[in-house]
Amino acid sequence: MRDNEYQPRSGPLFCRFGSFPLLLLTGFILRFLAINQPLIDAHLVRQTQTADWTRNAAQEEGWPLSAEVSWRGNTGARLILEFPIYNYLVIGAWRVFGNLDMAGKAVSIGLWALSFVVLQGIWRRLLDERQTFWANVLFVASPLSIFFGQAFMPEMCIQFCAFAALHQLLLYRQTRRLPCYALFAASGLAGLLVKSLEISHLYVVALLVFWKMDGPKLFLRPQHWIGGLITLAAYMAWTRYVDQVNAASFPAWTASVLAKDFLGEWVQRLNWHFYFKVVAYLAAFAAGPIGLIVACLGFSRRTEGNAFGFWWVWSLAFFYLVWGMKTAGVHSYYNLPALGPLCFLFGLAMPLVIDRLRKATERSNVGQASSLPSLGNSTSNLEAGKIPALLSKRALKHARLGILWVLLFVPLIAGSLYLFRQDRTIYEAASWVKAHSRETDLVVLRVNHRRDNNAYPEYPAFSYLAQRKTWIDTVRLSESDRERALTTATWAVMTQPPKQSTWAEKVRDHIARYVPLTEVTGWPTPGFGFVPAYSNEGFVVYRKESSPQSSISP
Repeated sequence: MRDNEYQPRSGPLFCRFGSFPLLLLTGFILRFLAINQPLIDAHLVRQTQTADWTRNAAQEEGWPLSAEVSWRGNTGARLILEFPIYNYLVIGAWRVFGNLDMAGKAVSIGLWALSFVVLQGIWRRLLDERQTFWANVLFVASPLSIFFGQAFMPEMCIQFCAFAALHQLLLYRQTRRLPCYALFAASGLAGLLVKSLEISHLYVVALLVFWKMDGPKLFLRPQHWIGGLITLAAYMAWTRYVDQVNAASFPAWTASVLAKDFLGEWVQRLNWHFYFKVVAYLAAFAAGPIGLIVACLGFSRRTEGNAFGFWWVWSLAFFYLVWGMKTAGVHSYYNLPALGPLCFLFGLAMPLVIDRLRKATERSNVGQASSLPSLGNSTSNLEAGKIPALLSKRALKHARLGILWVLLFVPLIAGSLYLFRQDRTIYEAASWVKAHSRETDLVVLRVNHRRDNNAYPEYPAFSYLAQRKTWIDTVRLSESDRERALTTATWAVMTQPPKQSTWAEKVRDHIARYVPLTEVTGWPTPGFGFVPAYSNEGFVVYRKESSPQSSISP
């Protein structure tokens, strides 16, 4: 029995195998545009954390699961970020490209393409050809998809695992073949080990599928017991290992502490500000404001044949309510789980919107034609009456569709440009220190040019770009560690507040409730021998007076 009960609409524009290669090529081009851009755009902290870990792991023997980080000074602190599937794919690509940043982006692009291919198998069972076309258009053009489809982060690895798990779950639902079940379980487990938060909600979909197939008898199926026990045992073993490694230097990054922090308090679920931020993220970076409205119209298109897609949509309630307080309301990449369901809803509704616009145009032109005076049957009258009416009808149709395209795609372009904006301050500061210091020099950094980063102690962007071990001085740094940092560091760098925020930053600061930054005086602490070495509007550099001069004069 087919899952899809739609009768596909034929036509070259909406031919599945005609539009897919063009959209895939478009997606590649959009993501390769930033292949040479340094890791200083959106989520540069998370990107450089991943890149720094990967670079340090590649310098060790074997296949380490933890690696030393560069932003904890000379402590030799080791960290586990996630199960390093993505990282070792990048190391392999690094040997081909010879450039780590480019390798990380290329692997993400490749995983995005694989995700897009697997997604077609899901659409084939849920959508007709027109709906598939529009679902694919949003998946290719969404700012979240464009940016994280090339970012030096494991998000596309998780997305590929999620789509692969859903595709195999659909095949198992249709065929009951155990290999499909095994691939579903393996894909889901891989995603859980990399980052459980972004894939755990899909087990709600799996539970609904199994219940619909077997009812209470699902508990008698040995594959569920075997798959469930293997998944649980592997996940628990991994989280315990993460706790053992990270507890030494990163106690706040142990799996148990992070889970408790992400869960938060249940009363937080009553805070309207969180839901406002989620909707704002989805409107700005997932589908655009009009695209989000169109996607909401997709709820009216539910049928028995596409029920699986709506289970996927409703599983987001689990994701946002359980994990949302410290995830989707803070970081745009934690809204990636909503991208696939939004594309599904958008694909369902978009053909309906277009058809209604065309019908509205036809009705309005019929009314215009009936109001024309009788012009007789002469050729001159035909040209004077009917031809202008036809031209008016065509112009009105194109005008309405054109307005729709503008309203849809201009916000998507704006959202993408916002995510790709560069933090030139930290890049220039890191570049200056890299050029004027020795590889063995230690640096102490005070971040004061971005409110979203100035109190974050695990800030790796400077140390990764400068390739110097760095202490991060924040309000969270203990006095003993601050004294050690100022004693052992050769250089001290402080970034300065921007003279004027852009309108986009003002909107972000208002939504995030950020307090404006002010200049910091009396840093670095007197008594440690630092003297000014260089300054500009963006940052100030101090050199320890007792340290030898660099071979490159400031």
